[in-house]
Amino acid sequence: MNPVWIFHIWTNGDISETITLDVNQDFRHFAQTYLVKKSGDGTARAYIHQYCRRRADDVVACEVDDSADARSTDFLSAGHTRVTFKLRTTGGSAKSSGAIYRR
Repeated sequence: MNPVWIFHIWTNGDISETITLDVNQDFRHFAQTYLVKKSGDGTARAYIHQYCRRRADDVVACEVDDSADARSTDFLSAGHTRVTFKLRTTGGSAKSSGAIYRR
């Protein structure tokens, strides 16, 4: 699999940061994110926050997942148009990395 996108997210303190990446809806993709570094007190979590999929020519539906069970990896079927990744920290600092691969 070849990467379509490679990304990094940094946070410091009690904050959430996101990055949204477009994908070609004609292909299937594999999306992943992972925690690379955490320092200081508190917690950090990297996960896939939102999926958007074309439902009709003029309709794109997006699903948000902020649950404790939100995935950090997922296979995306054709029709997906974008994916949002999130890094949430409570105290300290953290860095996450990830990629989207075309399958």
